[in-house]
Amino acid sequence: MILISPLFGITACVGIFIFYLSLFGMGKWIDVTLLARSKKNSKNVIIEQFYDNGALGFDGKRIVEGNNIWCWQKNTEIDTSKINWNSYKIINKEIGFIKFP
Repeated sequence: MILISPLFGITACVGIFIFYLSLFGMGKWIDVTLLARSKKNSKNVIIEQFYDNGALGFDGKRIVEGNNIWCWQKNTEIDTSKINWNSYKIINKEIGFIKFP
């Protein structure tokens, strides 16, 4: 009986920790819409992203400028009112796995 009690306590703590991670720590930004592509460098794009919380749905929305460097994409959140839209080709195409009717 003495050995079961500490094992139950450790199991309960690990279970609560995993539950907390699944609710609050498993989200990520996903690409939804490719808004524009740079005319000078095709690797520079402007993307709309949603914050995916998994089973809890979507939480936030942002617009980023993505710079593809080899196999890595560096995203920088931008203010769309300060963009020189003449240097970009407007695409406005849905990308990713979220499709809107």
